[in-house]
Amino acid sequence: MMTDILPQGWSERSAKQIVAIVILVLLTMTLSFIELPVAPQAHWLKYDPSGIVPLLAALLYGPAVGMVVAVLAWVPHLIVSPVGSLMNIASTTVLLLTMSAVYRRKPTFGFAIVGALVGVAAVVAVMSCLNMAITPLVVHDVTYQDVTSLVPSAVAPFNLGKASVNAAVTVACYRPLGRLLAG
Repeated sequence: MMTDILPQGWSERSAKQIVAIVILVLLTMTLSFIELPVAPQAHWLKYDPSGIVPLLAALLYGPAVGMVVAVLAWVPHLIVSPVGSLMNIASTTVLLLTMSAVYRRKPTFGFAIVGALVGVAAVVAVMSCLNMAITPLVVHDVTYQDVTSLVPSAVAPFNLGKASVNAAVTVACYRPLGRLLAG
């Protein structure tokens, strides 16, 4: 039977929801190939809009689905850029877990905004620490001191901007998208 091979909890989902989640994974995967360098002094930092879609998936279908969307979308990148892929997954999951945890307490527009603000702060803190710990190990000619000096001028502002854009677009789109995908 088809429901025997689905992950736990998926058999309760409608066919429309499963198709929508698959489309969200494919959309995220496609968007992950759009990379915009925005911090010339930290060339390894690139914005891509793929983080928006897992956030939408988390608010619409729950944080587990958001995590699945985030991770599956970055599988193709793991071969070419494993550390960059894991850093992007970390950034996205910190934001989506924080944002959806707050939103799930009281699923209102106001709590979506509060979740976004708390999530953005969490991303800046976590990704600043991860960049200091990991970047000197994998980026040639970049030392711990280099990364530490770039945290206030490039790393933190980059993550603040990236997380803010992703959260703002998500908050603006989740309700209309939810009405469209209901079922």
